[in-house]
Amino acid sequence: MAATIRSLLRDTLDNIRETGGVMVRAATVPAAIYFLIDLGGRYLLGDVGGLDSPAFWGSMGLSLAGVVLVSLFAVACHRRALLGPSEPAVVRLGWREVRFLIVMVLIFLLVFLAMLSVQYVGRPLLLNLGLNGPLFSAALGFMLGMFLFLRFCLALPAAAMDAPGGPRGAMGLSWTLTRGRFWMLLGAFLAVWLPMMAMMALPLGLIQASGLAAGLRSVVAAVEVLAEFGATFVMAMFLSAAYRAFLAEAAPGGTQPPVLGA
Repeated sequence: MAATIRSLLRDTLDNIRETGGVMVRAATVPAAIYFLIDLGGRYLLGDVGGLDSPAFWGSMGLSLAGVVLVSLFAVACHRRALLGPSEPAVVRLGWREVRFLIVMVLIFLLVFLAMLSVQYVGRPLLLNLGLNGPLFSAALGFMLGMFLFLRFCLALPAAAMDAPGGPRGAMGLSWTLTRGRFWMLLGAFLAVWLPMMAMMALPLGLIQASGLAAGLRSVVAAVEVLAEFGATFVMAMFLSAAYRAFLAEAAPGGTQPPVLGA
């Protein structure tokens, strides 16, 4: 398992080196749009408030627009990593990107509902057993959410590569490819995710600690946008590497999987 994790990490780094420059250029326009949306929201909406506040729903709308922009960039990243220089590094909106967004929403709903069900169903059971209900239910919810995310995460590159069957086919393909590979995938994912989160949190943490965040809205917005696009790029490179490796293992006789050449 350790050898496979090292191989996935090496392939991820290769993807980053080979596609980094061109994807930075491809991200310029969507990142600039996202920055203007984020910055405009900070100045126009101010204090978001609660659910009954118009500013809250305005903020939600701007956040969704940002999610769409990042998702379009993710599709371009997956296709460039999997198809190589023959695939133009272009961020666009079409049916492929719509299917990708649908898969993202499905994964989010599965993970969210699973974690929520553990919170509301598992907590009373744990309390009856004399255990710390909130603590153990939160831990169980996180574990279940992580399990579902990792089992379905390869649906993202599958959707970007036009896997047969649409979103449902991509989800099924991911479930098949990750069967028996959860712990290996978890180890590789954490090896990528933890350092990436630390690098994202450091500049924002320094700005917050300085007490200048309120007066540096444009700087905070720029750092957040760069961090989000950077994290999306790195995770796309990792998931693409795992998708390619697991498909190759599943292909008969070592032939190139047809989904990889979509």
